[in-house]
Amino acid sequence: MGEPDRTRAARLGAGVIVALAWLPALSACAVGSLCGVGWEHVLRMVVTALVYAPAAGILLAIRQRAVASVLTGLAVSSSLSALMMVLGRLPGTGALIEAASAVTAYAMHLSELAALGILIWLLGDSPLRRSGLRLGALAIALDLGIGGAGGLWQTDAPLPLQLLPLGVALLGFLLGVCTTVRRWWRGRGIERVVLIWFALGAALLIVSYLTLLPGTEAASSIGTGLFIVAQGLLPTAILAAVFGGSGTVIDRRLLAGIVWAQALASAIGLYVLLHAVARGLGAGETLAGGLAAAILALGFSVMLGVLRELTGLIFFGPGSSVRRILARLGEPVSASGDRGGLAGLAEALREIWHLRSVSLLVGADSVEIARAGADGPAVLSHRLDAAGAAEGEGSAAPLCTVVCTADDPALLSNLVEPMLAKTAGLVAVAVQLAQANQDLAALRDRTRGVSREERRMLHRELHDELAPALAGIGFAMAGTRRLIASGVPGAPVALEELRAELAETTEGVRRLARALLPAALDAGDLDGALRELSRRFSGATCAVNASAPGTDELEGEQQVAVYLVIADTVEILLRECRPARIGIVAGVAGASVRVRLDTDAVGGDAAKRSRSAIAERCAQAAGTLTGDLASGRATVVIPV
Repeated sequence: MGEPDRTRAARLGAGVIVALAWLPALSACAVGSLCGVGWEHVLRMVVTALVYAPAAGILLAIRQRAVASVLTGLAVSSSLSALMMVLGRLPGTGALIEAASAVTAYAMHLSELAALGILIWLLGDSPLRRSGLRLGALAIALDLGIGGAGGLWQTDAPLPLQLLPLGVALLGFLLGVCTTVRRWWRGRGIERVVLIWFALGAALLIVSYLTLLPGTEAASSIGTGLFIVAQGLLPTAILAAVFGGSGTVIDRRLLAGIVWAQALASAIGLYVLLHAVARGLGAGETLAGGLAAAILALGFSVMLGVLRELTGLIFFGPGSSVRRILARLGEPVSASGDRGGLAGLAEALREIWHLRSVSLLVGADSVEIARAGADGPAVLSHRLDAAGAAEGEGSAAPLCTVVCTADDPALLSNLVEPMLAKTAGLVAVAVQLAQANQDLAALRDRTRGVSREERRMLHRELHDELAPALAGIGFAMAGTRRLIASGVPGAPVALEELRAELAETTEGVRRLARALLPAALDAGDLDGALRELSRRFSGATCAVNASAPGTDELEGEQQVAVYLVIADTVEILLRECRPARIGIVAGVAGASVRVRLDTDAVGGDAAKRSRSAIAERCAQAAGTLTGDLASGRATVVIPV
């Protein structure tokens, strides 16, 4: 039999299990209602059949046959026992129905022993697993032996002997609980959640069994409510434990069915509890039912939402919770370095959904701007729009494409794809914030680079220009002193030349100070700073005319950035091209500053060198250079 045939056979078997369990249970409800004998006395059995049959079918479909067999026996025997008990209350019931009722009740009893003593050992690989399974089998064997002996001798066994199989099964169950608690408590966070879910259901189940002891009707009703709530929790915990150990990803439609089954079982159980409490407080039957229904109607949607989030957390981990996804995405958005930015965001998405890789692509050519992990065989591509809408929602400009890869395609289709669709706005905002923070960090790095370049320029001017000039002045002063002492007629001329050289050097020092921080920039006057720059660089061979009208609205740091780019551009042109004129006009255009450059046409290698140097300097300020210096016209665009 091939793989497709085995899959179809498993699904067919799952359908048969559900039919065998649900049809008798629903028939019991229908017969009890139509014939007036009621079915409240078999409510526990009906709920057991309805909730465990789908779980058994799911486990059979993923080939967990041992656990599926135990749950199938429990569901089918409970369903048949409920039907036989309802039929037994009908008038004129024959001996055949009574015998069938006794057989199904005993079968249900054996199934409960198996579920109690064996099931927990099938949910994990404990060193004591073999011993636990033998203990559960011993409980069933003891019960069969005691029951067979009683039937043979036509007498009931003593009560302690009748309770012995239950005691052995409980002993095995408690040992299994201890080993499971130890294993899960040392495991991952999801396993701990499953443990808490399982422990809560088991605790409610044990308390509900205690209410079966002789007591009041109210205690019995409360026990029934607790039992039904427990049956809503336990199948989910069993499925989560099996799926977590098998590596199989549960289908999202199946997960939705599990959530609704839990919600309905919990709703029925809570209704019974609220009804019993209201009756205990003295309310009449009608009033108690109305109050219970009203309270349940008000809280059902909240309960459904909580169960949906917790169930998703059990099966998929934090990646199924919008709140946890947002918290995880906030870390790289606010972080810096390797853990922040777009790369950190991609790594966060990869970790929270346990993917092989996550890539962020932009543009029509799908340029990769961030990646985390190595590619897997299964691929999912999901586009995000700038407004945060998912693909197909609105006409917003595309922001980027999220490409996810995994080993299992079911992980992408059942978890990642629906959660990306649900959190598209959050992810898009996170991408935009991460991009902004990354650009800001890059700008800080460029600013630090510019500062270092300024220090190097200052060092070069001090070392190569000012220091030699001062040294020359020193030598000249010594020579002039000797000329004056010897009475040489040329001494006054030499002294005048020394005074002129000193004045020129002093002006150079002032120019260097102005180049470091123009006084006009302190007052927020970029236009004034550029006029001062024009006067400083203008000379006999070149006329510089730089201005920036209407730039007072720029912040101080933005003005400094624009000024430094223009100053370096002028210096590069004077050094490389030596034009006769340089005209520069800077102005605000939207979210950027446009600097128009007009100079003499430059050709040859000088044009290439100067354009390359200016473009590199613009890039340091996140700007761009367009145009060709060969024509003498170019434009610099600097974002602000």
